[in-house]
Amino acid sequence: PERPRCRFSRSAVDILRGHGIAFDYVDVLEEPEMRVAMQARWPTFPQLWAEGVLLGGSDAVRELAAQNELLDAIRSSTARERAALALLLSSPRPSTSV
Repeated sequence: PERPRCRFSRSAVDILRGHGIAFDYVDVLEEPEMRVAMQARWPTFPQLWAEGVLLGGSDAVRELAAQNELLDAIRSSTARERAALALLLSSPRPSTSV
């Protein structure tokens, strides 16, 4: 998007553009059905997906960039899976109280 409406989206867009990464996007404010469907996988926006793998939100994009792993996560299936696993391990676990 030319002018993301959310500061987190703006940050992610700036990082992706700064790394020369071409990307497509869905404006979830314009497409509420897509927003609901995507929230089932990750509760916040923006969400960065590469080759069908969720890499995380704005914070994950920022962290991957800071660790110089963003391009690898986008281009390499092994690095992408590693980033997705790290995201999974860092997400809060649902309560299993009985």
